[in-house]
Amino acid sequence: MSEFIPLHLTALDRSPALEPWLRDWWAETGQVEHHFDILKPEGWFEQGHDIVGGAKNSDQVWMPKYRKGNYIWAPPPAAADVCIDELRKARHKCQESTHLFVCPKIMAPSWRRQMHRSADVILSIPPGHPAWPRDMHEPLTIAIYFPFLKSNPWQLKGC
Repeated sequence: MSEFIPLHLTALDRSPALEPWLRDWWAETGQVEHHFDILKPEGWFEQGHDIVGGAKNSDQVWMPKYRKGNYIWAPPPAAADVCIDELRKARHKCQESTHLFVCPKIMAPSWRRQMHRSADVILSIPPGHPAWPRDMHEPLTIAIYFPFLKSNPWQLKGC
């Protein structure tokens, strides 16, 4: 039964065609110079927050170094609620990055509400799509978090 309910596998692990499809789709937007980094769970807490290292200042206090980026957050369904929490924190801390959240719809009640409150665009890819085969059985959810705007309403969603 665990073959049909893979709570421990990410969408990218389950469908090898998904990552090339996402990258091709992003390349068609004309933003090729800013490629996406795929975040593993270890990267959710630093790289996803745009932290790329740091150094101690004159008071011997570690000061992080930031660099905006574009990230794919693809958690296993069992950890998607933690991932969404970190994504929302990262988005408020460093407001110039673009984030894609990609997760199968398994266990959606635990994270869907937070995603709908915060994402700018939400897509649902049904099984049978070339990047998400029919044997996946459930839809794939893709949420897009654009950088914040420089003026009110701050988010695309608020327009």
